[in-house]
Amino acid sequence: MATLKAIRKRIVSIRNTQQITKAMKMVSAAKLRRAQEAVVQARPYAEKVAALCKHLEITDLLDTRYGHLSSGQKTRVALAKALINDPELLLLDEPTASLDPDVADRVRSWLTDYRTRTGAALLVSSHNMPEVERLCDRVIVLKQGQTVAEGTPAALLRRYGRATLEDVFLDIARTAPSSPGSERIV
Repeated sequence: MATLKAIRKRIVSIRNTQQITKAMKMVSAAKLRRAQEAVVQARPYAEKVAALCKHLEITDLLDTRYGHLSSGQKTRVALAKALINDPELLLLDEPTASLDPDVADRVRSWLTDYRTRTGAALLVSSHNMPEVERLCDRVIVLKQGQTVAEGTPAALLRRYGRATLEDVFLDIARTAPSSPGSERIV
């Protein structure tokens, strides 16, 4: 358990100011206990942030303004932000679209591990069929807003007699007139 002196060090970063000194003298024991509890609770949160930043390779970006980040860096920061509270459901729209292949592969691995570790559900909307094959247990293909195929990746491959979901997607996209980009696998 942290001492009062240690708690004050963490709460007050400016010293030699009369107002702060007077305020600190007026803080009740209950407030100090709440502050101590907050410090103790913040420690695991800080550790989680550090672990996410390390895994998503954004530790060196923590002091960078968001507007100065590349698209890929923004994607990784947004993913870390989404994951910090251990969500049970992750809604991912083109989750690796702006990432280079190496980082995208690592992010997919991390998402798969996260799902396995936590039991979280991933709802992925993507045109990236290798990503869909890797992340999804069930696939729904939409064409012009309508469901045109659904099932496990393996079932869709068998149904369409194809080796990859990319080929299944192209078969579906090219079977009837539709506007470009209206097919989407969810």
